[in-house]
Amino acid sequence: MSSPKPVEDWLDGWLADGRDQAHVVLTHVPPLDPFGGRYGSFRSAQDARRLLAGLVEGNVDLTLYGHIHTYLRFENAGIPAYISGGGGAQPMKWDGIDRQFLVVTIDPAMRSIGNVEVHRVADR
Repeated sequence: MSSPKPVEDWLDGWLADGRDQAHVVLTHVPPLDPFGGRYGSFRSAQDARRLLAGLVEGNVDLTLYGHIHTYLRFENAGIPAYISGGGGAQPMKWDGIDRQFLVVTIDPAMRSIGNVEVHRVADR
């Protein structure tokens, strides 16, 4: 059975080709809103679950998202996930996070994500 969208076929191939390498997937909008408070997710939960299942099958090591103007660390289907959506956007004042960016260390020889740090813009 073929995938319903050409981009999914491309993603499946990309994941298979790099199966033994560190995999980081970035999307603007998280597939599923991790806490449901900001309506920041795919319009289709079925599409989101299908994507996450493919990322698990493809041994993805890290997922990064934006869109939601905050910082949040969580897991998607057991994959470490981060939202860092406040880099240059209007920050969400009520969460106390303000503007931030992530620094991600990847060790391709070890096929691992070494460290993910959040830095507030004011900290620099």
